Amino acid sequence: MIKKTFILISNGGGGIATFQKYLIEHIIKKKYKIFLIDKKNNHTLKYFNKDIKKKITLLECDTLHEPLKVINFLSLIKNSEKNKLIFIFNNPMLIVIYFLIIKFKFKSKNIYLFLHSHILNLNSLYILLGFLSSLISPFIDKVYFVSKFTKMWWLKYFKFYNFSKSSIHYNSVKIQNKKPSKKKKCRVGFVGRLENEKGINKFLEISKFMEESEFSFKVFGKGSYEKKILEFNNVKQYGWETQNNIYKNIDILLLTSPIENCPFTVLEAKNYGVPTLSISNGGVSEIIKNGYDGITLNERLNLIKIKNSMIKIKKNLSKYKVNCLKSRHTFNEKNRFAKLLNRL
Repeated sequence: MIKKTFILISNGGGGIATFQKYLIEHIIKKKYKIFLIDKKNNHTLKYFNKDIKKKITLLECDTLHEPLKVINFLSLIKNSEKNKLIFIFNNPMLIVIYFLIIKFKFKSKNIYLFLHSHILNLNSLYILLGFLSSLISPFIDKVYFVSKFTKMWWLKYFKFYNFSKSSIHYNSVKIQNKKPSKKKKCRVGFVGRLENEKGINKFLEISKFMEESEFSFKVFGKGSYEKKILEFNNVKQYGWETQNNIYKNIDILLLTSPIENCPFTVLEAKNYGVPTLSISNGGVSEIIKNGYDGITLNERLNLIKIKNSMIKIKKNLSKYKVNCLKSRHTFNEKNRFAKLLNRL
């Protein structure tokens, strides 16, 4: 077996941190060496126990604002490692900063960029960075997009990505040994940051519209809307909970963010037998088969259609739950990451 050393240069939380968690687990299982260049309070590390953390060499710095530290770390790695070196980036800004340095220092072709999202705010800085990263993309080993939607978005706005070697690597989750449960009251859940970009304002509007219905609403997460939620009588608010505590307490995941690429919340819900009702644009339709393990609506906020769809899922809840458990194996992290590491 070829000895490999993986170097993750990162600056991401949320879904990126979750992706890195699974990637690092599989790198360690393969007994490859791993360096993580990131902040000390990196969100990825919170997932691991002490034994796994000992196998990760954390080189602490702010990769966006402390490039000299990163360059120093790269020099140390170059001098100490004789293995095949594989660089992984999860941020187009970082590959713009460090691409030439890595090429000059390592003369390495083993550079991979994972794009987990489109750019939310296309201001002048991000347009420039997107353009520069697309110029670099044909010269790296491969670009991985998290969904077909994400790939089409980057190819549409930054044309040079059309010349890169690319592939789709969907997010995936660890399969749980869970069976669908039966509850009399249908509980609708929101899971995520309590901000407009995640659609909490839309979720609350829907809950108010359905205040007199047989549905209850639960919110899991933290953010600027915490006080606002207290004004809604039929919404119960929680902080961040474990996956098990979240999904055993909801029957339908309601996804209300404007755009999603390949959301872990939908994958996690499916994994626990919880169907999704989505009004988000983006890559959700690549995860959910409409009418089978959830419902996807194109309308931004047609309250009547949302209510009717919710009632439809409630009436056939057992069927939707069983279908979720059947289809979840498509996004089994064990299989997806094993294949990914074999390709890197």
